[in-house]
Amino acid sequence: ETASLAAMPDPESIAANKPPDFVNANTMVARFIAQVLANPHMDQLWSELLSSDGSEIYIRSVSMYIHKDKFNTPTEFWTIQAAVFAREGKGEICLGYKSMSGETVLSPDYNHSVSFEGEEKLIIVGYS
Repeated sequence: ETASLAAMPDPESIAANKPPDFVNANTMVARFIAQVLANPHMDQLWSELLSSDGSEIYIRSVSMYIHKDKFNTPTEFWTIQAAVFAREGKGEICLGYKSMSGETVLSPDYNHSVSFEGEEKLIIVGYS
């Protein structure tokens, strides 16, 4: 299992319950390399996401993808992914969402049921 790519906060940040003040680039590069060594297919993913002309990650309002008459209705995550992918033929991919409580859910099961109120955010991979 590979390590998270997030920056490791210093002990003072943890004690103060605040985000880290910096990103340790050397640690992130080492983790990229470790992931690629453990799973060579990750090289293609990171090359695409980190290149200047590749895909980008966006945080977008759920209302851009889900019609308001579907709000407050339990929906399986796979139907949300299908709606995102089909939107205007852009072929975007939904990685997860951020709830109104601030919880970030990445790569939920396809059968994971979620009910949106309209203010939530979707985490999308797509082209600009």
